[in-house]
Parts: sequence; structure tokens; C-alpha cells
Amino acid sequence: MKKGVLIYIFGVLALGLGACGDFLEEYSQNQRYATTAQDLDELLRGECFMQWTNLSSNTQETMSFSSGLTMNYPWLHVMDDDAEEFVDGGLAYTSNYPRNVLGSFYHWGADPFLTLENDQYRDNDWERFYKSIGVLNSIIYMADEFRSKEEDIELLNRVEGEARFLRAGYYFLLVNIYGMPYCKATASRDAGVPLKITEYIEDKYFSRSSVEAVYSQIVTDLKRAAVCLEGIVPSSTLRVGKVAANALLSRVYLYMEEYEACIAAADEAMSGTYSVMDLNSWTDGQNVISWTSPETIFTQGGNAVVSTFLSSSNVWVQQN
Repeated sequence: MKKGVLIYIFGVLALGLGACGDFLEEYSQNQRYATTAQDLDELLRGECFMQWTNLSSNTQETMSFSSGLTMNYPWLHVMDDDAEEFVDGGLAYTSNYPRNVLGSFYHWGADPFLTLENDQYRDNDWERFYKSIGVLNSIIYMADEFRSKEEDIELLNRVEGEARFLRAGYYFLLVNIYGMPYCKATASRDAGVPLKITEYIEDKYFSRSSVEAVYSQIVTDLKRAAVCLEGIVPSSTLRVGKVAANALLSRVYLYMEEYEACIAAADEAMSGTYSVMDLNSWTDGQNVISWTSPETIFTQGGNAVVSTFLSSSNVWVQQN
């Protein structure tokens, strides 16, 4: 009986060893390579747009602003001169209320993230932006490669245009959040953020590029995006078009004090079918910001404005 068992075991081992060559062959069980223009489009939509969470309005978690982990830089809204602190009874004095959670940002604290007790509000935008940029670098490279294979050229143009727009947008946010402000006289030596636009892995230490170099790449990407998106009509404001590229380019030129170029890009953007929202039709309690607004050129689907400035008389509303 024992002998029979041993023979069976060795037989199984022999079969296993015979198959070792095939077993060790390199292949992915849960990933696949992008081989078509459609693959690149799906990769762009799934990995490169900002992620956000649509929260229910009937939970205390929503009112306590506890899902900051999935919101994109909500603290940025209270660092603007237009922001006013709301002081009132009720929820305004709870520890998780936005005015308390983001208090150090509102008062321009030296290191506001250190005062955040909840790890959900940690500074993870740097990591998220560079992760998306890494994927965008590959998409831009592969879009050009696929053109030589006579893939769907129109789709490839749209994918590259959107990818370059997003990469420019993320670098614009990165350099303004983590780098020095743009100053013509010193931009060539002021510290910006590390600039990585190649699709391959480089075994080197990435130091901060100058503010000038980062802005130059942003302009290059947006100009190319406008070319790629020429004649392409976005299916909705959730996708990028030429108007969005020119609108962002106008803003970038404004920061660079290139005022003539700023006006020219803005004029290009104004050629789109957009208009100022008629606030006479607005009703109290309705979200002013939405992707269906006539003022919206492009949106990534959500915003933290409502939750950031939430008062005890309002409820969380996420309109798409």
C-alpha cells in the first residue's frame, strides 16, 4: 500500500517536472498589453482621469467630510482670497467639520498637513498625479507607435490629445502646489517639480526641474493637444476637446505673464458654444457647479466645493 502511494507521488512529480518549462514561461494571468487604439482609449478612461466618490446625503460620514481620501485637493478651495470662513452653531463646531479639518490651510499654516488628525486627509496628490502621468507617458508613446500600423487615426488623435491635455493639467497643478510661483526673472532657476515625460523606466534620481522647464512642457503638450483634437467633438463635458486645451493654455500663459498669447488662446476657446449661466433660473439649495452647466467646458466628474463650504443649512449635493 505504501509502495503504491510512493509510486503515485513520484509519478505526479515527474509530470510536474516535465511541465516546468511551460510553467516558467513569461506571461501575465491578470494583465494584457494594449494592442489597439480602443485599448488605449479604455486605459486612458480607466487609469488617467481623477477619481472621486459620490456620497449619500443621508449619512453622518458625508456631513463630517470623512471621505477626503477620494477627493482631490479639497484644501485648495479655502486657500483662495474669495473664500470666507463660515462660523455658525450646530455642525460648524464638530471636529470633523470642514472649517476645522481645513483650518490650517485657511490660515496658511506652515505645514498644515501635520495638524490633520485623520489619515484620510494626508497629502497624497503628489503620488496620484505622478501615477497618472506615468500611464499617460506610455499612452502618448503608444499612440504614435500605433499610427504606423494604420490603426484608427481619428481615435488615436483623440486619445493622444486627451492624454497630453491631462498630462499638462497634472503638471500645472503639481508645479503650482509644490513648486515655486512662476516669475519671469527667476523661472529658469526656481525649483519646480520633477519632469518625467518618457515612457520607459529610467534608473536615476529625479531632481526638481526648473519652473521654466515645467511650464515649457505644459505649453508644448497643450499646443499638441489642440492639434490632435482639431475637428473632434467631445461626446460630453467629461471628455476633452480643442476648446478645453485652449482654455487651459490661456490660463497657463496668464501665469507666465504672456498676455498676448493668453488673449489669443482665450479667443480660440471662446469660439466654442458656451455661455454664462443665467442665475435668474437658479433656486436655493441647487448646486451651481455641474457638468451640464453652459459654462462647463470640461470636468472630471466631481468636485469638493460643496462639501468644503457646507453649512448647517445645506446638505451634500453632487450633481452630474
